[in-house]
Amino acid sequence: MAVVTTGFASKEVEWTVETDLSSYTNLDVTVNEAGIVTIAHSGTVASYPSSITVRATSVVDSTKYDDCVITLDDGT
Repeated sequence: MAVVTTGFASKEVEWTVETDLSSYTNLDVTVNEAGIVTIAHSGTVASYPSSITVRATSVVDSTKYDDCVITLDDGT
């Protein structure tokens, strides 16, 4: 996901996990400042949501954002 700006506008974004994961006690999803997503789990993929949404929001204008949907799959 690339941020495009004009002039001297900031390209800084805040990364958030938009999917409510509160009911998944063995699943931890984090996003670092570079937008790299880490998913740590102790269980089977079948017991987790089928997808997780991560959002990048402009720190200058919070009405400007884009989402990325990550699909969780057991590989079969």
